[in-house]
Amino acid sequence: GAWMVLLLLLLLLAETLTGLYVNNDVADQGPLTDISPAAVANAITALHAILWDVLLAAVIVHVLAIIAYAAVKRHNLLAPMITGRKRLPANIAAPRIASLPRAALLLACSALATVLLASFL
Repeated sequence: GAWMVLLLLLLLLAETLTGLYVNNDVADQGPLTDISPAAVANAITALHAILWDVLLAAVIVHVLAIIAYAAVKRHNLLAPMITGRKRLPANIAAPRIASLPRAALLLACSALATVLLASFL
């Protein structure tokens, strides 16, 4: 499950980055299309379309895996994803929660990265 989430996040990142260079003269043009040669922008546009199909396939596989796991193992994975709570067997220790300063630092770094990216575009 964790590997699939990482794959989905990487596919979303790749889809976003290639979307910056999309060159579709009819409907869409990315904000960075003008700084790249036409051949490169066209190649990135083709990659963008392929990544979209791969992303959709990965989402479908992920959802089907959750459904299959619930049907075969009788284990509800959806409720813990929504609530963030899960009952653990007695022999498994509860996970540690990260410290508040670490969470605040991560939030600040994420906010800074977002502001810099938005300012750049």
